[in-house]
Amino acid sequence: SAAVGRSPVPDLSRTPDYVVDRFRTALSLVAAGRGVMVVPSIIGDAVPRGARLVRLDHPDLSRTIGVIRRADSEIPPQLDELISHLVVAVSATDGVEVIGDRQGMA
Repeated sequence: SAAVGRSPVPDLSRTPDYVVDRFRTALSLVAAGRGVMVVPSIIGDAVPRGARLVRLDHPDLSRTIGVIRRADSEIPPQLDELISHLVVAVSATDGVEVIGDRQGMA
């Protein structure tokens, strides 16, 4: 039996009925009541009618982001400034850390 106040642990060994590569296809399945998605919170207004976005607030959940650029080009000043702003914003957020620096960017 499940502990009081806790949801039972789902059986994750089940083979999914659908596996899709396209975001819109997955949203259509959710809207039709045929699936669920784990998505970044930035999805915002893309949540289909009849569905809702539930925030997963757990300390073990994380998302890594990065900047991709051509390896054989200089960093434009605008990109350098954007990266600096991102690092400052991320550093000021509770529970978020910068994992690396821009050494590989030069």
